[in-house]
Amino acid sequence: MTLGDTMTPIQKLQDRLVRYYGFTLRDLLGPNRSHTRSRARHVGMWIARERFGLSLVEIGQAFDRNHSTVFSALKTMRAKLDTDPELRSEVATLTPPETQPIHWVPPWEDNPELLPLPHPPGGFLGEA
Repeated sequence: MTLGDTMTPIQKLQDRLVRYYGFTLRDLLGPNRSHTRSRARHVGMWIARERFGLSLVEIGQAFDRNHSTVFSALKTMRAKLDTDPELRSEVATLTPPETQPIHWVPPWEDNPELLPLPHPPGGFLGEA
């Protein structure tokens, strides 16, 4: 058994991320908010959620962030994946082969319930 066989799927993903983006695990999990490191974390969080089905708390623990940071990252990714072909390519490249989708479709395309709800008439608190 090799070291790679003992790694969890999220550890394998983090290893793929640091090799692809060219920095260390400490850089990936650290407080640095540079564009490259944030993008790597966001891509990792997206894959962890969409392909591994991890909860926001589990993803936050894996990336040393809280669940609200993970939620924000996923929201950002959802918006950018529609308009950024380079980002879509990165996600496809970094998604482990055993979980690679044949054709990526935004989750809200097949399930309109995932789209944001419009504000109710009069606002959320019934204000006029």
